[in-house]
Formats: sequence, structure tokens, C-alpha cells
Amino acid sequence: AVVSTQSTGKSGLSDETLSTIWRLSDISKTGSLSADEFCLAMYLIENAQRGKDPPPSLTPALVPPQYRHFLLKEMAPSSTSAPTLTRQDSIFTKAGFENKKLENFNKGEQELERRRLEIK
Repeated sequence: AVVSTQSTGKSGLSDETLSTIWRLSDISKTGSLSADEFCLAMYLIENAQRGKDPPPSLTPALVPPQYRHFLLKEMAPSSTSAPTLTRQDSIFTKAGFENKKLENFNKGEQELERRRLEIK
């Protein structure tokens, strides 16, 4: 995350544009970028520096391969438009890895407490 913050800060782009690029690039919604997400961010930054605005949402071609199976919507056979990805399409909006880890930890703590009370 430090590298990406330093890199994006030197881009010469507006905070609004960088915010949009970050929102699109942080597919996993962890607040930091994986290597693939960082590459996507740098691609979008380079395009923005050339005058091309970031897209409102990611097309499947822009999504790193490791994230595609999480993000692609099922397309109806009759649909002719290209699928797009928005933040609400991500499996991570329901519960990110860290949220799941915390949720499982809390469930385990509750179960231990329940069993401790049964023993008394």
C-alpha cells in the first residue's frame, strides 16, 4: 500500500481521479492493493495521464484474472451488451476475508463461552 500511495501521489492527477482509480482497482476492498490490483491502478493512471478518464466501472477485460470468477455477472443469453463490474457485484462487498475471519473468530469465542457455561 505504501508503494502504491507514493506512486499515485506523483501522478499529477486530481484527488478525485485518483480516488476513482483506487475505488476501481481495490477489487478485494481490503484498503490495500495486491500486485494485480496495483498493475490495474497503474494502467488506469497511465491512461488518465494521457487524457482518458477512468471508466465508471470495470469491464471484464480490465479485471485481473484471479478476480474474474468472483466478479463476473451471469449474462442473460439475450443480452448483447458487454457485462460490466461495479462495486456491488463483488463477493467482497458481502464479507471480505478479514470480515469473515473476524466473524469466525467471534463465533468460536461464543461457542467456547457456551461450552464453558455448560460445564459450570
